[in-house]
Amino acid sequence: MFFPFVLWYLFLTQRQYHQHPHGDQAMGADVQGGIGSQEINFDDVLSTRRTPDEYVRVPENRRVDATLLQRSRVRGQSRQAVLFNGHFLEWVEYRGRRPLRTRVINLAFVAPQPRLRQHVAWSWWVAAAMVALASAEAFWFSGAEAGAVLGGLAVIVAMAAARRCHRRLVFRTRYGGIAVFELYAGWLRHAATDQFVAQLQDRCSEAERILPRSRERLAAEMAEHRRLMKAGCLTEARYALAKKRLFSRFSKPVAAPPVRR
Repeated sequence: MFFPFVLWYLFLTQRQYHQHPHGDQAMGADVQGGIGSQEINFDDVLSTRRTPDEYVRVPENRRVDATLLQRSRVRGQSRQAVLFNGHFLEWVEYRGRRPLRTRVINLAFVAPQPRLRQHVAWSWWVAAAMVALASAEAFWFSGAEAGAVLGGLAVIVAMAAARRCHRRLVFRTRYGGIAVFELYAGWLRHAATDQFVAQLQDRCSEAERILPRSRERLAAEMAEHRRLMKAGCLTEARYALAKKRLFSRFSKPVAAPPVRR
């Protein structure tokens, strides 16, 4: 009786995912075509941006392309990701209704393949199972009252174990290798998240074409990481690490042409 209850509890408390293609629609609306049917006008972007700061400037006028809202009832937290103007993402984390962290990311600088991080609190689940077995023995040998007490304790331990389990998709900058935002991956229901992640991957790959090459790319990469640090998304230590990686990637000496004799 204990483990079916745990599975039922996990199903009810599983992160809820809602996605809609436009900001003025209700949460949970079906995706009609999504952002995949919209394209970035690269010619307009390339013709209007020249300096590194212009490559990373966040537009003031926003056109919302898609929104993903994720709720974790177990943790009491929620996250909202809003894709706007083709290749910008606003990521907000809430506790209850209070926003904890807000950041805007330029997807042109983000690696399209996220890293999966997951953790299962095995020690807590083992403890819950042991308490459940003790509850069954108490029902059999000591009566219903002692069994009910231990059964309630087993439920509490199982809920604590569920709170300590997580499965996340972490997105990092392409060459700086610094984590900039993450999404709940979910254990049971994650179809909407998979669709949204696929759209993000397409945008990350396409938007990279906007950026310059060679040493101009280094300046643009530095400007984006500097913007994230000033916005509070990166610590100075993480910025220094990203800067080291960027200089290693883009400041390699060019081989001298062979000397003709």
